[in-house]
Amino acid sequence: MRFSDFTVCFLLGAVFLYFTFAATTIVPYAHHDQIRYFREDFGNPELKNNCYRDVQYQHLYSIGRPITAELECMTFRNVHTLSDLNLLRIGVILLLAIALALLSLWLISLGISRPVALFLSAAVFTLPGAQNTVFMTNFANAVAPLLAIASSLVMSTSVVDSAPRRGLANPIKLLLSLLLILTSFFTYPFLSFFYLVPSIGNLLFNRQQPWRELRAAFIRDVIFLGVAALIYFVIVRLWIVPFHQVPYSTAYRVEISIDEYIFQMKLNRLFDQIVFTSFNFWNIYTIRNLSLAIVGSIIAVLLATIVSPQKFTSTIAHQIVQRRFVGERAFALCTALLLPNFPWLLSNATAMRYRLLFPTTAIALLIFAWSLSYWLTLISKKLAIDENSLLSITMAGLMIGGGLLANYNTVQNVWNSNVEVMFIRGALVSHLDRPIHRIHVIKPPNNWLGYNGLPTIGDEFNRKSLDFSYHTAELVRVALLGIANAPTNLAIVPCESNQKQCATDTTMQGRIVVTHSILGEPIYDSKNMVIINMGELVLVGGNRL
Repeated sequence: MRFSDFTVCFLLGAVFLYFTFAATTIVPYAHHDQIRYFREDFGNPELKNNCYRDVQYQHLYSIGRPITAELECMTFRNVHTLSDLNLLRIGVILLLAIALALLSLWLISLGISRPVALFLSAAVFTLPGAQNTVFMTNFANAVAPLLAIASSLVMSTSVVDSAPRRGLANPIKLLLSLLLILTSFFTYPFLSFFYLVPSIGNLLFNRQQPWRELRAAFIRDVIFLGVAALIYFVIVRLWIVPFHQVPYSTAYRVEISIDEYIFQMKLNRLFDQIVFTSFNFWNIYTIRNLSLAIVGSIIAVLLATIVSPQKFTSTIAHQIVQRRFVGERAFALCTALLLPNFPWLLSNATAMRYRLLFPTTAIALLIFAWSLSYWLTLISKKLAIDENSLLSITMAGLMIGGGLLANYNTVQNVWNSNVEVMFIRGALVSHLDRPIHRIHVIKPPNNWLGYNGLPTIGDEFNRKSLDFSYHTAELVRVALLGIANAPTNLAIVPCESNQKQCATDTTMQGRIVVTHSILGEPIYDSKNMVIINMGELVLVGGNRL
């Protein structure tokens, strides 16, 4: 692994990822989780320097993610306008590019050509999990897989090849690998399972070692990851959670909880998540037949390996060994797909998000690429075409196709969040020439459709920030911050009481009160009031909410 290879892969990967996610760095917007960065500071900018004022800070500590808490604190302190978020997203893209380069180097070391390794790695880091990472300006979701990949690569080089300690692990590298993976766990436990991505790549593409060594390396990686997960769990339960007790949903708690009904429900959904969602790769609106076709092609490769021409010329013993080899490989692939889902299965969480499926989807993509390479090898021999050239063209197509789909998803997601702020801003501009005491927002119905008319997926794709009522005042403040002549001496504060009480509350002097209602609810009129009806936000195609 040469530094020059890393530099080339990093630079090319960064350029590709930037163009894929360019909309996030150009268009001003904020994901609903980031609206909190713009909470009213009442004229005291020093409040931004207090991490405890960020509601997520203590919450992240209490759910065993202290490194994420500090990364979020860094973002909280440095974001004052929407353009600040645009700049920070470039940093997230660069972190993903480093992870991309490390994965490329690993694939190159396995004997894969440089173009194929780069194309395949680039395809991995445009999957929906990466899309959400950049969209949310989520440094933690970029750091965790980066550290997991680095840990896996260090572990792969820890085994001593020379006598007299052949086969033993270098203790320094072993400790470094453990430190890296634990740091990944303390950042985002689910994404720490990216540790298995290089491991499964080794199992599929390494032609330099015999199967027994590849099998042993995979078993070692699974055991090592399990031990690291156990160490993380013990540390969190004994030394982190007891000192950061804050109210939060049980779904986020770091604890093993196997409710019979919920566990059965999760098992029923697990097949869908692995087969249909993960094997749809960049397509966030699942096409089940596409997944079945892809999985079918992979199964066909495994079967073709058993029923090969060698069957008619080899000994019975050789056939048994061959079938055992295929069976072990199939078992390893299934294990790699299942393991990243174990934290979800054993936790209180019920919803599965694309960001949690990122490791599973990445593993699924490597398996699909391996099956493609098998068919391409047969085609190249049949048509007398150079195998590497055919493989490079195919992987380039995979990368470009994935990049285009990722770009489409990102543009729609960004537009959906941007238009929400711009609509409120546009509605306020015409009222700034007179006093404003109250801003009332009529929320659109939570119909699981974005403003762009596309279905909402969790809180990751095409979600309206106003689906979360507690963000209303902050969203109004974000809109006002972008208006040049907006009042700066008035605080923007929410009022969650009934509208009449908010309108007559004498404690609200020097402030603009923000209230909200659902479309169709009666509105209590008051003096110097601006009404913003989000139901008037026109969707693509001329439909209205």
